[in-house]
Amino acid sequence: GYAAPPLVISTLPSSAASVGGLPVTVLGTGFAPGASVLFCNSYSGDAGCVGADQAGVVVHEDGQGIDLIAPGHAPGTTDVVVVNPDGQVSVDPQSFVFNPLPTVGSVFPTEISTLGGDTLTVNGGGFQVGADVWVGGVPCAGVSVPATDQLICVTPAGAPGLADVVVTNPDSGQATGVGIVELVAPPLLLGVNPTAGAESGDTQVTLTGTGFVAGSPKSAVFFGGVE
Repeated sequence: GYAAPPLVISTLPSSAASVGGLPVTVLGTGFAPGASVLFCNSYSGDAGCVGADQAGVVVHEDGQGIDLIAPGHAPGTTDVVVVNPDGQVSVDPQSFVFNPLPTVGSVFPTEISTLGGDTLTVNGGGFQVGADVWVGGVPCAGVSVPATDQLICVTPAGAPGLADVVVTNPDSGQATGVGIVELVAPPLLLGVNPTAGAESGDTQVTLTGTGFVAGSPKSAVFFGGVE
């Protein structure tokens, strides 16, 4: 008997990273079991078509949806095409966007405390609202995206040493800044000798503890708030 042609109404979400891998649902009517889904720069021109892996394509029993995993595709806007096994086709023109991957270029500051709680700014590109940031494999808190080239978050606690900074967008696009931030243990003061001195100053004092950095221009000692 006659089978009604498919009709693509929308695709959710309507974008994915260019590397693919994001679960996507095509909504519409008339989708038949065994239907295939293509993402094309131009279906009518047979240009830049990439099909979703058929092993991951699941047609809903009511024929009104298709679940799939977005394939990898060059960045840009594409047609969404459903082809039923009988050859009938529906095209939703220029309705799905493949986004370029984000990039991580630098961070500020480049040294953060192993205790966490520092405000870290990540500079790069292609950042999306809702992105996650990881420092040394541990998620940052309070991530905000003031611009597509900047992220701000509060660092987690971690082990001393160089750490990667990883940004993952909601569309599954990911970028890694390898070893671009260093976690530094804060100094720990264990003793002061002598424990008293003249009000006029000029008393030589020895501090004992851990985490002191020899010769660092950033090191300073304060007594009662006076350096």
